[in-house]
Amino acid sequence: MNPNYLHDPHQGEPTEHDQMLQQLEQDLSVFRQEGELSLPELPPRALRKERTIWRMFSLGLAGSLLVASLLFALSLLLDPPSSPYAVRSQSALMVNGAKWTEKQRLPFDSVLQTTADGSCVMTVGNVGAATLTGESRVQILSPLDAYGDGRYRLMLDYGNLEVYVNAPAQAFLIETPWFQVWDLGCHYELQLDAEGNGSLAVFSGAVRWQSQEQSVRLDAGESLTILAGQAQTN
Repeated sequence: MNPNYLHDPHQGEPTEHDQMLQQLEQDLSVFRQEGELSLPELPPRALRKERTIWRMFSLGLAGSLLVASLLFALSLLLDPPSSPYAVRSQSALMVNGAKWTEKQRLPFDSVLQTTADGSCVMTVGNVGAATLTGESRVQILSPLDAYGDGRYRLMLDYGNLEVYVNAPAQAFLIETPWFQVWDLGCHYELQLDAEGNGSLAVFSGAVRWQSQEQSVRLDAGESLTILAGQAQTN
């Protein structure tokens, strides 16, 4: 490096400003790099390009998987599970106010009615069956939780409903205008008229009879009387 790059001695004595710059340059000279400056070793250009392509591919693949997962989750929210109920046998059965036909399906919110001499046996997915007899009216409800409590759910307005279910506890729920009957893995029969009077009898397993004011567990061989929607436990 030319030592006179800050001041040419042929032009006379350095000015005060030149002297200050020379002193600063001398103070900083201890940090001067001698010789060639070492550079970090870089991979060949082709390898660097290949790594960039793989990085872009990995990011694109991760983004695609994320989008696919979001779309799948959204489809589950937009498309509720199909109704698990189907008619196995029937007589004098009306569905949504019209006579049932062999090709008719039972979607959620379907209303089934039988006359005094009618009956209907419905399969409940692959876990059991529900039987209506006599003058009865029941509605198929969508599940509270498609994979847990209340997965199978019916609303009994009135009539005679016999249920046989082999499923995890609380998978099957019978709603009424006054109370609920939760299945605990069992076989039971619920009779109810339009005024909320009737009975509940358990043949095997157990059920939980529940209203806002009462909660009663019934085991196999036990029964209770229902008056105006209230369990008579005394």
